[in-house]
Amino acid sequence: NVDVADADVTVTVDTVPADLIGAITIPEDLNGDGILNADELGKDGSFNAQVALGPDALDGTVVNVNGVNYTVTAADLANGYITAA
Repeated sequence: NVDVADADVTVTVDTVPADLIGAITIPEDLNGDGILNADELGKDGSFNAQVALGPDALDGTVVNVNGVNYTVTAADLANGYITAA
């Protein structure tokens, strides 16, 4: 038992944010002009974004994209990105 009032206590707080994501790309932008046209969109008008994973992302890390949580898997880590719809 240690009486905290009599002990020296050192607390270290890590204030560096985790590097979880990198570049966000849109694979459907086939011509690379930064604009999705009707031919590049899905039939329902949707598209997917690839979110590159940073060096601090681990299996089980939760990444939120536009309010949707994506849990990073080992396959995502191997690919280097998650796909967000």
